[in-house]
Amino acid sequence: MIGTVLIDRWRIISELGRGGMGEVWLAENVPLERLEALKILSSTVAVDPQFVSRFRREARAVNRLRHPNIVALFDFGQFPDGRFYIAMEHAEGQNVQQLLRATRFTVPRAIRVLDQLAQAVHHAHSRGVVHRDLKPSNLIVAPDDTLKVLDFGMAKIVAPDHAESVALSTSNVIWGTAKYMSPERATGTGNDPRTDLYAIGCIAYELVTGRAPFLGNAQEILHAHLTQEPAPPRSRLPAGDLPPELDSIILRLLAKRPDDRYASAADLYAALRRLAPA
Repeated sequence: MIGTVLIDRWRIISELGRGGMGEVWLAENVPLERLEALKILSSTVAVDPQFVSRFRREARAVNRLRHPNIVALFDFGQFPDGRFYIAMEHAEGQNVQQLLRATRFTVPRAIRVLDQLAQAVHHAHSRGVVHRDLKPSNLIVAPDDTLKVLDFGMAKIVAPDHAESVALSTSNVIWGTAKYMSPERATGTGNDPRTDLYAIGCIAYELVTGRAPFLGNAQEILHAHLTQEPAPPRSRLPAGDLPPELDSIILRLLAKRPDDRYASAADLYAALRRLAPA
């Protein structure tokens, strides 16, 4: 693929990542002289209506959003060979999963990242979009600590004016990553926007401690989300390393019942703002 020019528009430069649904390439939009991330649905799954629907849903979800902490959508379409594509803003930096391999985040850095994440999620929720797959690998942090949220492939559009208000899957399969899945998502009922707040709690826990709230195989982790209270983050760190206020914020995000979490991402942002340095 490298060096290939697709439909006289994108020149492929390098591979950014790949997964079960397809690949993401760094590409130059030749007419615009702009670097973009080109996400291409694999031809092997493009014959499955469920995967195509998920890909279209991602494009529609991101197209609703205009926020500095969410990757922008530039184009969506289908190549002559039948493969679908999404062209997006290229977010420079490393994803949080990569950064955590080196070390846990300092408290000020964690607050900076969580502050931006709360703003991005609030914007998405205000536009009727629930992400439902927030996790470290879907968060890109630039060298200046600017955050970008990406991968809305599991998003749910819940705006009342939108006709597509159906379950993600009719096969009783729960899509997502167990480490960051809310109890209601684990039982297949997680369309409430506060499911994203639980995922933020899992991410925040990992940012400050270097590990997720619950470990084990997928089944063990899902069971823990449903039945076990997480150890307070402060208990996993040397004394004084984590402000009690941030500890309380994270534990509130990880409440089993959505009603016991923050009412909205805006409320979470307000709580984080009180912790941020002047």
